[in-house]
Amino acid sequence: MTIRRSPAGETQPAGRLADFLKQVAGGEASPPSGQCNACCFDLNVELDAAEAKRLDHFVQDGKSILSRDENGACTYLDSRGMCSIYEDRPKSCRAFDCRSTRFTLIDMVASAISPAYDKAVAQWTYAEPEDDEELRVWRVMAEARKSYLESIPRQGATTDMSAHVVAAGVLSKTIERLPGRLGRELRKQAKKTMDRS
Repeated sequence: MTIRRSPAGETQPAGRLADFLKQVAGGEASPPSGQCNACCFDLNVELDAAEAKRLDHFVQDGKSILSRDENGACTYLDSRGMCSIYEDRPKSCRAFDCRSTRFTLIDMVASAISPAYDKAVAQWTYAEPEDDEELRVWRVMAEARKSYLESIPRQGATTDMSAHVVAAGVLSKTIERLPGRLGRELRKQAKKTMDRS
């Protein structure tokens, strides 16, 4: 089984940052990545107790981790490289959006997962800010990114989604700090999402 992504050199539009933040706040971020499965390789996908009861896993440092085969592929990829449990996939997979490291520019400071995954993430391109509101979102995120990166200890890249954890922290700080109507809307949506969890 091989990692599938867009042909080399092709780019994928990631969309507008404000729209992406709305998806994140709503707990419904899902990349328009088509058939890409790069995130299904070499990741430690942590399972909660209920997921660990129904899915094959191994235990590492006291955490239940979704099983992978000898090539690092998720054992739930079928022969075509598609997720065989997509409708019932773990929460970690549902919440995972590879655009997060690209939008927050975390992919520029550290290798996220592996060279193959990094190539897939590098294909995302984001739209230039179209108006003052979008430009403000980018500025607030730049401040949140700087603040968040300064608040955590420096550590090397690992295969446990650490770059995505950092990106999620930056996105949360951005939503928390964003002024105006959009900020209020995102915080309200994020609270609803947290209440549903």
